[in-house]
Order: sequence, then structure tokens, then C-alpha cells
Amino acid sequence: MAASELGLMPTTEGSLDLKMNITELLDGYPGHEHNYPTYPLSRDVVELVAQSGITYTPTLPVAYGGPWT
Repeated sequence: MAASELGLMPTTEGSLDLKMNITELLDGYPGHEHNYPTYPLSRDVVELVAQSGITYTPTLPVAYGGPWT
């Protein structure tokens, strides 16, 4: 609410918790940074992300246990 009152659009940091990412998505956050911690994502999650209009920035060096470049 504070961000909304100030005209800010908060982007959430990756959490290593897909449930938290989905909660933030449903709560209306405008952006997610870093990869979602689950691969592959199920179709319903992909559709939810797409329909929400959230900005998703999968910063590739943050791979949550994947190979570092």
C-alpha cells in the first residue's frame, strides 16, 4: 500500500520458494527478479504468470543450484 501511495512499482527478489512467488503474483506485485526455482514449470503456472501481466526478469547467473557461467 505504501508503494502504491508513492507511485512505486516494487519488484520482488527471488525467494527460492515457488509458493511465495505465486503468492506475490496473486497479490499483484508488478515484477519478479531471478529464475523461478522449479523447472519445468507446469502449464497452469505458466498461464497464470502470462495472464497476470507481471514483468519477469530471469537473471541467468542466479540459477539456484544450476551451473554458473
